[in-house]
Amino acid sequence: MSEKGLKNTNVCSERKRKAKEKRKIATLFKMADELSTLCEAIVTIIIFSPGETFPIVWPDESEAMVRVTKYLGHSEYERSKKLVLHETYLEKQIKNLEEENNRKIARKSKEKEMEILFNQLFEGKMNTSDLDVAQTEGLLKLSARIKAKLDERKKQLNQQEQTSDVQCPSTSSNATTEGHDNEAGEKNDGLFNNID
Repeated sequence: MSEKGLKNTNVCSERKRKAKEKRKIATLFKMADELSTLCEAIVTIIIFSPGETFPIVWPDESEAMVRVTKYLGHSEYERSKKLVLHETYLEKQIKNLEEENNRKIARKSKEKEMEILFNQLFEGKMNTSDLDVAQTEGLLKLSARIKAKLDERKKQLNQQEQTSDVQCPSTSSNATTEGHDNEAGEKNDGLFNNID
């Protein structure tokens, strides 16, 4: 690609970036307006864009100045009471995710343990009188899950059977009928159709 083409691409992408930035800022201002109206919150937005001399302010400079001054007029304790730092928020999110993952791992481990216990009971390696209350409850939950899976699978098979019955009529052109001989000369009693 020639240098001229590259220059035009940079200008074009810069224009697109500026236009997109303008749209995003307009959307942000609209959301801030809705937030201040619905929640009766005092919202001020100050945006410092690279290459710009003055910041972009919402709702307007004088109102923003009043709101910022009012906010800074509160004590440090009052300001930090509901302040959420990005780091604190991320740490909390990570902690929640770790706890959720730990619960999932513990549940999966317990399920595997119950499956092994169930297999040992089934194979006769263990007696039901050897089980404690927690193991019995775990096995009951496992059997309920297995039953639910079997019921779901049975339902799926019934639906497949119904759809295949609708698609394939019960009598076909190459099926033998009751009382007729099949290709091998054997008498057909009408219970089975010719599978060939």
